[in-house]
Amino acid sequence: MDIIDFMLKTLFELVGWIFKQILNLFAWIIKGLWNLMSGKKSQSLE
Repeated sequence: MDIIDFMLKTLFELVGWIFKQILNLFAWIIKGLWNLMSGKKSQSLE
């Protein structure tokens, strides 16, 4: 049982880490798109 518990704990930690990395990636993409859009808006106003 101890090995199974350890493997499950490791699996949950891995899934949690992957989920966090995916969220970070989405946040980075959204920031990049927002910067592009705001940059285009400021250029069109000038």
